[in-house]
Amino acid sequence: MNDSPGRPKPGSEDSGTPDSGPSKPPGLPGQAGPPADETPASTPETGTTPPAGVPPQAPGPQVPPPPPGPAYGYGPGQGYGPPPGNGPGPGPGTGGYGPGNGGYGSGPGYGPGAGYGPGPGGYGFPGGPGAWTPPPAAPQPGVIPLRPLNVGDIFEGSFATIRRHWRPALSISAVVALITSAVSTAVSGRMMRSAAYTRITGGRQPTAHELMNDFSHVAVSGLLEFVIVLVGQTVATAMLIMLVSRAVLGRTATVGEIWRDALPRMPRLLGLVVMTGLIVGGLIGVGLLPGAVVAVTGSPAGGAGLMVLGVLVTMCVAVWLWISFSLATPALILERQGVFASLARSFKLVRHSWWRVSGIQLLSLLLTYVVSAVLQAITGSLTSGPSAGGNPFSMVNAHQTVLVPSWTAIILMGIGSVIASLFVMPMNAGVTSLLYMDQRIRREALDVELAQAAGVPAPPAH
Repeated sequence: MNDSPGRPKPGSEDSGTPDSGPSKPPGLPGQAGPPADETPASTPETGTTPPAGVPPQAPGPQVPPPPPGPAYGYGPGQGYGPPPGNGPGPGPGTGGYGPGNGGYGSGPGYGPGAGYGPGPGGYGFPGGPGAWTPPPAAPQPGVIPLRPLNVGDIFEGSFATIRRHWRPALSISAVVALITSAVSTAVSGRMMRSAAYTRITGGRQPTAHELMNDFSHVAVSGLLEFVIVLVGQTVATAMLIMLVSRAVLGRTATVGEIWRDALPRMPRLLGLVVMTGLIVGGLIGVGLLPGAVVAVTGSPAGGAGLMVLGVLVTMCVAVWLWISFSLATPALILERQGVFASLARSFKLVRHSWWRVSGIQLLSLLLTYVVSAVLQAITGSLTSGPSAGGNPFSMVNAHQTVLVPSWTAIILMGIGSVIASLFVMPMNAGVTSLLYMDQRIRREALDVELAQAAGVPAPPAH
């Protein structure tokens, strides 16, 4: 059996054989020992100091050290080296708590590399891999950010479209408003200054001939007004939606370019408007039909009550359908859908979001109504005044004792309508278009397609 290195052989102490000098530690050949007049240091092998007067013993045969112990021993290999700490550990192992690859020393533990210290990560400085960072902002190439929109984003985008692209927006609205208001003003003036209207407001019943004559003129004029206003609104809506779609991408266009893009879609859009009106009007007619039948068959009071009930029920259904079909116009123009496909598309987009869509649409209607009423009230204030002074702007004709507006007053009201339309038309088109895009962003990730079309980085996931 081999002896341990550096340990004296049995019986060597009794032999009293002197040694020429202290033993040299193994692995350090050629290193001089301590001077003779100094106390010898502890030997590395035994860790003890020889007694005074006893010379150190010569080392025995050199034996290689034993192999490293198991992974979780107490030796200098893999195991529990120096205790964990915040600084680099001095242990030579590669595992456990030492300074190796997986310990708590200078590796990726609690030292200065990562964790709670002042390094680039953790809770010390922002921006590290362990720190909280705000989500990246959505790209905004145009009037809206490419992410799901809230109510403020939709209205701000509509205002921004009018503000940034005011030339095409106001040009389109002004041309359409001038044409439709001119027709409406002519029809309204004809009706309010008719002989029958004058006789009724003056307290005398007109004759049957007067009634039929005035009714035929008003009916023809009213039908012409309805057709012109419908076509004008259709043209303005199609062109303004095209303008909003370009503004979302940060692009602009002239009125001529918008006209060329929107013109092929206008016949289908006109058919969509007529079809929506027939559906809603037909539904109200169905609600009135039972009460009308009861009233004709002998119970006028019961029929009237049933008609009121039918109107209330059908009006609720009509409002529900109107909101459900409110996104059909941008679907037809921007997706190039047909009439019935656009209605189905709008119904699908609004489903499960009916209350949100209805709230935004009603808020838009309320806003445009208030602005329109204020603008028309400014011009309407010029038409008020007593008839005694002969004011040409008065709603009371100087030669009548009844409320018969002059042509000057009617024209002023038409001008007020044109001014109001300059804001109402682009605002309604902007809210409807952006609401349609918002529904598609939420359900179909349209923001990714818009970012690719605009040439900006992809928006963050939502």
